[in-house]
Amino acid sequence: DPHVRSVVTTAIDAGRYICELDPARAAARDAALRARARGGAPSTAADLIPPLRVGAVAVGTPAAGERFVQPWIEADGRRVLLDDATGQGWRLFVCGAALAAQARAAQARAAVAALAPLDVAIVDVTTIADDGTLARWFAERGVGAALVRPDAYVFGTAGDDLDALTTAARGALALRPPHVAIRQEHTE
Repeated sequence: DPHVRSVVTTAIDAGRYICELDPARAAARDAALRARARGGAPSTAADLIPPLRVGAVAVGTPAAGERFVQPWIEADGRRVLLDDATGQGWRLFVCGAALAAQARAAQARAAVAALAPLDVAIVDVTTIADDGTLARWFAERGVGAALVRPDAYVFGTAGDDLDALTTAARGALALRPPHVAIRQEHTE
């Protein structure tokens, strides 16, 4: 699996620069890491994990296969991580900046109904108190919705219409069409 190889290679490389014992090489490493950070390179361990390019992702949609953001938010008077407030199952994050409130709510409910076996939670980003990370994430990608997997990878995204995203999820995950009764033939 290319993703696993990439993660292992990244871990080995991280081990090499973390365990550097030579003071001159450690100083050079530190200078290089600072320069990379100033240039917008990954800044956390989670950022070092490469995006998924195959498997259960809607390849071709913006951010598909990326790890979803994990900002600190205010929830119930406490400062918690997003996952602690929204759960860690399948989540459909919708952003009011791209979709009108009533249309967004109706489409999100329809998408969740079509994906019923996944038990998807709808999360309206406009109701979350964070430092702007979520709104920036959606704006930078030009999307209005993101279907996030339980492992925090983005399955796929959508603009104003969730139908294509729902169809992609149903196909990739081999979900049966909604409201279809399964017939069993009995033989005697």
